Amino acid sequence: MHASKSFHFFAGDFTTHADFSELLQGADIVFHLISTTLPNTSVDNTTADVHGNLLSTLRLLEQMKKKGISRIVFPSSGGTVYGEAQYLPIDERHPTEPIVPYGATKLAIEKYLAIFRHAGQLDPICLRISNPYGPGFRPESPQGVIGAFLNKSLNNQPIDLWGAGDVQRDYLYIDDLIDAMIAAASYQGPHFLFNISTGIGTSLLEIIALVEQATGHPLVVHRHSSRSFDVKSNVLCNARAQQELGWSPKLSLTQGIERTLQWLKSARKYSDSQAPNT
Repeated sequence: MHASKSFHFFAGDFTTHADFSELLQGADIVFHLISTTLPNTSVDNTTADVHGNLLSTLRLLEQMKKKGISRIVFPSSGGTVYGEAQYLPIDERHPTEPIVPYGATKLAIEKYLAIFRHAGQLDPICLRISNPYGPGFRPESPQGVIGAFLNKSLNNQPIDLWGAGDVQRDYLYIDDLIDAMIAAASYQGPHFLFNISTGIGTSLLEIIALVEQATGHPLVVHRHSSRSFDVKSNVLCNARAQQELGWSPKLSLTQGIERTLQWLKSARKYSDSQAPNT
């Protein structure tokens, strides 16, 4: 454990941690941000997805109940729990038919939270988040096309495009997401499930054009066949969050990409400055 005036940092393995009591000591609210898989990796090992995420989360929830901590904010996946869109934009009443294990596991956690809520044991808030992006991402991570495309561009590396590039997603800047999570933490209304999104769909080809505009040079694109776990369109309606949480996204996609690019450039300069001289 590392401590500072503002936080305590505990290092550990969520999948094997048997006792979360030390983590929960003195807590009023739990923000459950851990995920041990990605949509594509969950396809490769469904057992690990369930063990690492669902079972570990249930252990956490049981210890929350023992500690008397009721409020938990759970970032679910607005991109995978709904499956193929039956209509757009997708609201919270849309059928949930996930086509990847990642989405099924997120949905299962939501259902357990609903059960504990019905029993009066927990006071959960589930946020079905669209595609977040922005400063702070791991450049080496395959998750998040905006960060990945910007990083590839700065490194003069090609990007991989699966399918025709017409897949639409709803991209949400990280600061707007944080504002939504803070608003959700103190919410006392009748709902416990919210889409957190911009409500605007953007295709991969449009993202490529915006990245090229921000960086000032073209991307080299390696094209591949479409993947079975990629839904065609995913655009979420955020009307409930606007009405109940008093929240709405503030930053445009163009502004968000520019801020992400500037952060990435600064992070690269800092990394270079810390590299040992040879």
